[in-house]
Amino acid sequence: MNQLVLCFVCSILCHVSYGQTYTQTRTSTNLYMAKPSFWPNATWQKVQYDDNVYMTSIKSNLGTSYFTSFTAFNFSLPSNAVINNVSVTIRRFKTGRANVIDRQLSLLWPSPDGSYSEGNAPNLAKTTYWPAAEAAAIYTFSPSGIGTDGNPYNITVAKVNSPLFGFVCEFGFVRGGSASVMNIDQATMSVNYSLPTASNLRVEPLQESVRVSASERGTYNLYIRNVNGQLLQRAILKDPSNRTILLNNRCKGVCIITVEGVHTRKTIKMFVR
Repeated sequence: MNQLVLCFVCSILCHVSYGQTYTQTRTSTNLYMAKPSFWPNATWQKVQYDDNVYMTSIKSNLGTSYFTSFTAFNFSLPSNAVINNVSVTIRRFKTGRANVIDRQLSLLWPSPDGSYSEGNAPNLAKTTYWPAAEAAAIYTFSPSGIGTDGNPYNITVAKVNSPLFGFVCEFGFVRGGSASVMNIDQATMSVNYSLPTASNLRVEPLQESVRVSASERGTYNLYIRNVNGQLLQRAILKDPSNRTILLNNRCKGVCIITVEGVHTRKTIKMFVR
């Protein structure tokens, strides 16, 4: 067995806590229209599923749909979630010769006093015309940034979980050609988020071995490499709690020891003589 001399133990090279990533996708249970007569058969039930049951507009070749808001998505993010992005997906198409285009698509969230919906997220209206065959249009928002009025915005868990959270949209006919109809099959929102991982992973050099401890249960992989990246030793550790791994006789000189779990990784450098 090698005689281990700890001539130096460098500072931790890398200690990264990886959170699991999740996505919640929901459909609206509350639909509000500034001009209901523009959508004569619109109900929130008609945009729940991709089922060829459409929310349809009047037939026209000039004008706008006026704003329509979709809220009450019933998200249930954990309080410690870190939001990565929010996306809106609308399956839609037009029938007729007149073109249809987005005028506005933005997010809504609770007002400061929580009494109504407001928003300052960017307007992600697409500049391309609606297709003649049903297709999904996806609008993805960053969790923070500069909004439509030039002020910063921030999407929090509390906002997402509120029944007032949702999106607002307006669509318009483009003059020219015979009249068309706007058709929406399904409208969903998705929130992608991460959860931080509380894992106390320790890797300690000893006289002739390495000791590994982790507060999070699971399987961990230990790798010992030389400075050229050559693998010298490997061990699989199950629920390590002060687990000691003896070094084999290939571990000489500067060795880089890495322990990886599902959510964490820790690397130290040590000298073995």
